[in-house]
Amino acid sequence: MADEPGMLLFSYGTLQIEGVQLSSFGRLLVGESDALPFHRTDMVEITDPEVLRVRGERFHPVVVPSDTGQPYG
Repeated sequence: MADEPGMLLFSYGTLQIEGVQLSSFGRLLVGESDALPFHRTDMVEITDPEVLRVRGERFHPVVVPSDTGQPYG
């Protein structure tokens, strides 16, 4: 079992916060920098009380396809 590959996860925004990782996955994630070409960041308002408690901020970054076709990352 130790030789099985791990699962890959593209993490940005709130998933890079230790408290969110611990509450979502039960552990801290280990990773490296990456990019998501032809996408851009935007913001979304969060109203879920539990997410607000863990994150502590009302607006969260999201990644959406880029209208301009410019690479993101």
